[in-house]
Amino acid sequence: MNLDNPTRLHPGATARFLGRPHQLVGRAVLTVTDRGRPHYWHEFYLAGPDGQLTTLVYEVIAYRSEWRWFSQFDPPEPFTAETAGICQVGDLIELQGLTARVEYVRESAVVHAEGRRPEGVRPGARANYFNAVAGSVLFVVSWTGPEIEFYRGTNLTAATVAAAFKLMPKQLVRQPPRKPWFTPANIVVGLFGPCVVILVVLLIWGTWTAGFDPSPDRDPPRPARRVSAPPAAVLHWANPGLRLGGTGKLAGVEYRLVEHREVEVVEMGRVRQRHEYLLRDGDGVQAGLMQAGIPRGTEWWLLQPVNPPTGFTPQVAGGVRVGQKIKVADGLLPVDELFRATTLKAESTGGRSGSAAGERRFGLSGEKDGIRMFAEWDEEELRFATARRVPAAEVLAAFR
Repeated sequence: MNLDNPTRLHPGATARFLGRPHQLVGRAVLTVTDRGRPHYWHEFYLAGPDGQLTTLVYEVIAYRSEWRWFSQFDPPEPFTAETAGICQVGDLIELQGLTARVEYVRESAVVHAEGRRPEGVRPGARANYFNAVAGSVLFVVSWTGPEIEFYRGTNLTAATVAAAFKLMPKQLVRQPPRKPWFTPANIVVGLFGPCVVILVVLLIWGTWTAGFDPSPDRDPPRPARRVSAPPAAVLHWANPGLRLGGTGKLAGVEYRLVEHREVEVVEMGRVRQRHEYLLRDGDGVQAGLMQAGIPRGTEWWLLQPVNPPTGFTPQVAGGVRVGQKIKVADGLLPVDELFRATTLKAESTGGRSGSAAGERRFGLSGEKDGIRMFAEWDEEELRFATARRVPAAEVLAAFR
């Protein structure tokens, strides 16, 4: 492992994050072993005007650079290291008024440290921790013995980090990660593909007949980290089997289901594939129906289109960040989620869907006075909608 700094961020460098000046004062390299394979990431420590340290994380996952921003907060009294130690993947916990799902539990180790850094971050130091996600908010809980620390974070784009340090995005990383093509494996496959296929088939047949499972779990590693978010594991929502062209009643309105889309949604810290539907009532008014993310499979969103706020164009929407408030008709809407949606499959009752495979949209959502609002846009069009939760049982009864 090369412990050199892969970025152009250096000690003493200054930056502005969240409107406040910061100075880079230290760096560490951490690792975790997952299924026998090591994963490394870099943590940069920035001191704010009050001297408090904030952590900027850089790592490479699936040949892609990722940045995250974490700040420490005081732990709630009832949440002890003993409590953290019994948390498992899938558990729901309450932190800062949010319900977060535990995504990953591991132990990390520090392999390199320099400059000023948090207490306990030194070569050879180990810590237990878990990562939890609440919408677009990332939590990390780390403990060693009875000592416990809490971090809250968010994903950052490379452009955001570069702008904070007054760099161009291309200048941020010395050598951007690229997936190699000219490798021995590619050469073998290219030149001896048929032979390789035959050998693989024979090998699988042989191991199968010998009673050995030829299909061990080969999912990519989920790199764990003390102050970083879990990598984006793809969560697949099963096709609910709603009848295209079927009619049913939701929220007291009779709808006809006219379009179905399977969509990949990339959010902060996760990727999921969900199903979305276009509905039309007797007057031709459209509504949307899509699977809700949490709790998985038990609720849906019923979306009603509304006019977007005045002046809220795709260009304006593209500059919105988590935590920012946007002006809507009856006040300010705090944005708590950003996402990108790509259509994987589409079908409609007319044979030709209004969406096409590969179509990409960007989106945001937030909640105000108990009402969730969504905005989705591409380069030319922006759509705004309010949403209400509908039990899965009601949806399935209406359209199956």
